[in-house]
Amino acid sequence: MDIVRSATFHTQGVVLTLGNFDGVHRGHQALLSEVKKQAVALQAQAMALTFYPPPKVYFLKEQYSFIHTFADKCRLMHAAGIDEILFLRFNQAMAELSAERFFEKYILPLNIKALILGDDFHFGKKRAGNAALLAQYGQKHGFGVTQLQTQNSESVRISSSRIRHLLMQGELAAAHALLGHAPVVTGHVIHGAKRGRHFGFPTLNLKVNDPLCFAGIFAVKVLGLFDEPVEGVASLGPRPMYDKDDTQLLEVFVFDKKLDAYGKKVSVQFFKKIRDMKHFESEAQLIHAMQDDLHQAKLFFGMV
Repeated sequence: MDIVRSATFHTQGVVLTLGNFDGVHRGHQALLSEVKKQAVALQAQAMALTFYPPPKVYFLKEQYSFIHTFADKCRLMHAAGIDEILFLRFNQAMAELSAERFFEKYILPLNIKALILGDDFHFGKKRAGNAALLAQYGQKHGFGVTQLQTQNSESVRISSSRIRHLLMQGELAAAHALLGHAPVVTGHVIHGAKRGRHFGFPTLNLKVNDPLCFAGIFAVKVLGLFDEPVEGVASLGPRPMYDKDDTQLLEVFVFDKKLDAYGKKVSVQFFKKIRDMKHFESEAQLIHAMQDDLHQAKLFFGMV
């Protein structure tokens, strides 16, 4: 993956922002909204440039867990007003690019009409590039640079790292408040092992392609099956009784609904963590736990 773009950008011009946008939280949404606003005013395309994987993964050589899957990140960015997303693969060659060379190679060819940045944005080797440098380039090449202030919640900066910590701790309501939307996984319903059907709990199964920062049993709502969201309980993550690896799978039992959902595209929204994943000594213990999970989820949604 290098760079994705359309020829229309060179004639129409773009209003561009750059960043990682992990979570597409309220701070990101404000930034993307401003990009769209200026793009409309300038009759240009609203564009975001981001990296995959995030630079932190390359520099720290660590396993990285995401707030959203790649597909959901793109969907949320488009919903916030972005017309086109450019993904650059972050590798050794990218890490060695100077700020000046990065601008010349990846930004200048896009026919920039305006550039919108967060207040903590840096780019190029050793993070040498910043808003001040881009403002100099803007004066030379004829585009304006706007730097937005950080969004705060209760006097604390809204950040992806803060949200990731909340999700890892099971604090979904607090994460929801900072995200501006519920944590979500979107995908097509696939065929599973059908063990849940054997237990009396038929599930919708979704493959999760990117490692997420939260796992366990949750009270959820499912969008895409009917005109209105439907409540249920979901298991997200490896299944200790059956899986020998760390493969993530999302399994959702929808309350009081009989349906044939194979192949349908659905979004599963997470509202409350009920418990962590556990290994049970027998299927009887597993079934008892599942019955309690359903009861806890129904209590949360006020259904009992």
